[in-house]
Amino acid sequence: MRIRALFVRFAVVVALSAIPVFAAGSCWLRDAASPAPSTVFALCEQGVVWATTDGGAKWESRPVKSDLPLRAMAFFDTTHGIL
Repeated sequence: MRIRALFVRFAVVVALSAIPVFAAGSCWLRDAASPAPSTVFALCEQGVVWATTDGGAKWESRPVKSDLPLRAMAFFDTTHGIL
């Protein structure tokens, strides 16, 4: 039950917080991760990771240098992850 509640919270944060950020630009959203309750990372295939540390109130783009399309990511904690 706890995992279900965390998933629902994560889905709501991503759905409500990410839409205004990505609506104006071109982002093929491929993956999202939440290594902490208020930290969410959203991965765009075009080579950008969007990050929030305040539950979605403010988003920051973090360009990633890659010649290949980005498809998935995983985080060990709020500062260490792999794409």
